[in-house]
Amino acid sequence: GYEPQSPLPVLGPLYVSESGNDANNGLSWGTALKTIGAALNKVADSDDLYQIWVAEGTYAEGQTLINPSRVALYGGFAGTESQLSERDISAHPTIIDGEDARQCVKNSGVLDGFHITRGKSDYGGGIVNSGTVTNCTVYNNNATGNNGTGGGVYNSGTVTNCTVYGNSSPGNWYGGGGIYNDSYGMVTNCTVYGNSATNDGGGIYNSSGTVTNCTVYGNRATNYGGGIFNSGTVTNCIAWGNNTDIENSGGEVKYSCFGGGTSGEGNIAVDPMFVNVSGDDPTK
Repeated sequence: GYEPQSPLPVLGPLYVSESGNDANNGLSWGTALKTIGAALNKVADSDDLYQIWVAEGTYAEGQTLINPSRVALYGGFAGTESQLSERDISAHPTIIDGEDARQCVKNSGVLDGFHITRGKSDYGGGIVNSGTVTNCTVYNNNATGNNGTGGGVYNSGTVTNCTVYGNSSPGNWYGGGGIYNDSYGMVTNCTVYGNSATNDGGGIYNSSGTVTNCTVYGNRATNYGGGIFNSGTVTNCIAWGNNTDIENSGGEVKYSCFGGGTSGEGNIAVDPMFVNVSGDDPTK
């Protein structure tokens, strides 16, 4: 008869700390590696599943980090934890810095608990994602070039529980200053604010994907959809205080609150009464 297969074991974790050394084995905090790239290189020739734990600090590594599908990359550690549940992301910011010179991360696996900043690329200035990005703060990234898309994130996977702000897509074509959500992409439970696009979708350009339970405010687009430009599905979202809130182009918007939102299933146009936030820089 059929005998169920055991799941593949998750190896590691490998440990990374600013105080580490890339000559170490990376198998404990005491023998941590110094760079995320060195940890990723250790799993490059393996088919096993890995976790990589990264302690607080700023990691500007002179390269775009390529995280494969078999790797879960976790930030937000003090550098003493023995259990994943012990980390405190807000207390121990772990920053991947593109130095205004390169895309920060190309992710096909799991990227969880990082600050992604100063990335620069033709598309996905901060992150190009086909895996899962969660619990991340993505800010001050830039999609360059005339066809630049996704200043903060270019997404064809899942982005959830993230804050995306202060990113831009200044090119004359496509757009998505904060997030460009491609076909089959899912954006859920995110806050997207203060982003800009020269063309469409200052906050989010949703191209045939789904956007759910998101708050989108204070974004700008020179063309259409300062908050969201939508040709996919937007559900249970608030888009308010953008230069235009939602531009729907053949998609579906339902159970959402936005300027002009008096038509469509469950939509309303009622001031959500936002409270003032404490400041933009989440690392201070």
